[in-house]
Amino acid sequence: MSTNVSITPMSTGPTAPGAPERRLDPRVRRTRSDVRRTAGELLLEAGLDAVTHAKVAAEAGYSRATIYAHWPRQIDLIVEAFKHYGAIPHHEPTGDLRADLIGELTKFRTVLVDRGLGRILSTVAARATSDPELAELRDAIVADGTRVIGSILDQHGDEDQTRVSTAVLVGTIFYLSTMTDEPISDDTIAGIVDRAIG
Repeated sequence: MSTNVSITPMSTGPTAPGAPERRLDPRVRRTRSDVRRTAGELLLEAGLDAVTHAKVAAEAGYSRATIYAHWPRQIDLIVEAFKHYGAIPHHEPTGDLRADLIGELTKFRTVLVDRGLGRILSTVAARATSDPELAELRDAIVADGTRVIGSILDQHGDEDQTRVSTAVLVGTIFYLSTMTDEPISDDTIAGIVDRAIG
């Protein structure tokens, strides 16, 4: 079953990428905003299992019927929760390989550490192996999260090298943010980049 996941912020719900935005009644817009915020807060505070119709309805102050009418499946609420945190920020490439990689990995650190989503993304990745809907969400997040670093690396190597280098760079930052207590300083990011392109 396809979830048509799009995690672009300010989308009106799980829609196919590139689908046109509909004009919404202000009450509907407010409801969606309240649910997005509540789902996002539950996701960050208590994890995926906390993003349920009952909890979102209670916390946001809406009936379960309203929540089910707009987000019939739990995955719809989880996608809404990710939208609360906005699109993944990206570095604007300049053509300088080292500076661009450092800039993009610094933005990635922002998502994992400053926004606190590293732990949540680890859970999505782990559960995606047995849950097709979460696998689709994982794939959408990974595609958006690695798009810019892939394009930076594409300009300086072949496709196989780009895939490996992307995995090494992104994987190292992800590992440090989720599996260790080591702070990911600017110097740490620069060192990772220097070793990768050295």
